[in-house]
Amino acid sequence: MKDKYGRTVTDKKHWTCKDCKKDTFLSSDIDYYMVTHELWKKYGVGEDMLCISCFEDRLGRKLTKNDLLDCALNEINDYTRKIRKSKRN
Repeated sequence: MKDKYGRTVTDKKHWTCKDCKKDTFLSSDIDYYMVTHELWKKYGVGEDMLCISCFEDRLGRKLTKNDLLDCALNEINDYTRKIRKSKRN
């Protein structure tokens, strides 16, 4: 099976949000993002997946540009790209 970007996906379970069970592989939203290692270690789920909404729920607030890594993945996602260009620290 291939994802939206042509990458081969062998374990679809990996793409399921651990909290809400949303299938991020088939989602029309782009739920691929990267937060700082410190945030993921504290609020994330190891090598598994959380959709952005569930990560923000765990965090207790909306993401800010300081939360996001400076990487291409956060540029292809409309939501994280807008955050990175905003004044929301």
